[in-house]
Parts: sequence; structure tokens; C-alpha cells
Amino acid sequence: QVWKEYPTDKYLSLLKLLEKFEVSFRIKDHPKGPCSIIPCLLPEEYDKNLFEARWGEIFDSSKWLSKPAGRRYKLQFLPMGFFSRLIVRVYYLPLLKPIYYWRSGIIVALGSQVALLKFNEKSYTIDITVRTRKRKKDENNNNNVHHGLMSHLVDSVNVLLEGFYKAKPDVYIPCCHCLGTAELQNNPHVFDFEEVAKAVCDDNRTLTCTVNK
Repeated sequence: QVWKEYPTDKYLSLLKLLEKFEVSFRIKDHPKGPCSIIPCLLPEEYDKNLFEARWGEIFDSSKWLSKPAGRRYKLQFLPMGFFSRLIVRVYYLPLLKPIYYWRSGIIVALGSQVALLKFNEKSYTIDITVRTRKRKKDENNNNNVHHGLMSHLVDSVNVLLEGFYKAKPDVYIPCCHCLGTAELQNNPHVFDFEEVAKAVCDDNRTLTCTVNK
């Protein structure tokens, strides 16, 4: 319907143009056959049942190796289309498996690691939450996978911000205990990134959360 004014033999060229400018991405293994997704045209809100089925178990501590890890970016503004481009970039990251996505969020997996990347257009915040699933006894619990997924997502955000947003964003580390609590996951206590970095350099392994005591 969008391209009804164009000849059908031009559709493939138009799709390639959208992919080049990170407006869309192509799914080859879709159940209904190859198709293209345009993130800015996805539903504004996620389906609660689908979201719960794919992310809800993150709060069952018996299934995970450790507390969730997170990162928060706070900005003064973001241009239209920023998060849509971020979804496209994340989709094409090596070995990552997209699980569920909507206009302002995407859930992905890498090995035993699962992550939620979401954008709040009212507060201009980008949140990343990552957690490592427990493996069976005969599998190798490699924590490098944990760091690999977080690194992939952080790098994707940083690279895109450098191109879109000239001012330096404020970066925070959410409290892992808050992220692992259903009631606090959307409003966790956050530590300034520099504060956390200083604590690591000082070999201080504990920072006090003022929310989840």
C-alpha cells in the first residue's frame, strides 16, 4: 500500500535503499517467508502477554547466574528516527537473535544471555538490561558471553550517539538489585558512571542503593 504508486519491479530497489539508510531490515527466516520490518511503523506499545512470555522470567532468580547488569543513557533530546536506526543496527549484530521488538524496545539473545533495550521518548532515556541464564551441568558457563552482549549493545548505542548527538550524554549504572525486582525495574536507583568507575579503581565493591534497601 505504501508503494502502490510505484511499479512493482522497483520494490526491491526501494527496499535496498531503506536498508542502506537503516530505515528497515530484512528477515529471511520469518514463518511467513522473507519480509522487511520498518521499526518506525511497529506498534507503539508492546503486547503485554508477548512481553511477559519473553521477558517476565527475568525475575525468577533460580534461572539466572547472577543479578542483572544495566546501563542508562540520559539525553536532553534525540532526533526522530534515532531508536528505529538503533533497532536496525542491533538486529544485524553478529550472532544476536532478536526475540521480540516494538517501536521503542527490542529483546535479544546471545547464547545464554538475554537483553532488553528500550527507549523512553518522554524522558529521553535509553536503558539496557542484560542477564545470564543458568546452563545445564554439562554446558560451559562462560561469563564472557555476558560481557559480550553488553559490549555489543553499549557499542551500538555509543556509535550511533556520536553520529546523532554531539553533546555528551549522562551515563548511569542502575542498581542490579532494583533491575531484578519487578516493582523497581522501570525506576531503579542509578549510580553515576564516574562514581562506579572510581569505586572499581578504589577496590570498593559496595555502593549503597537508596531505593532497594
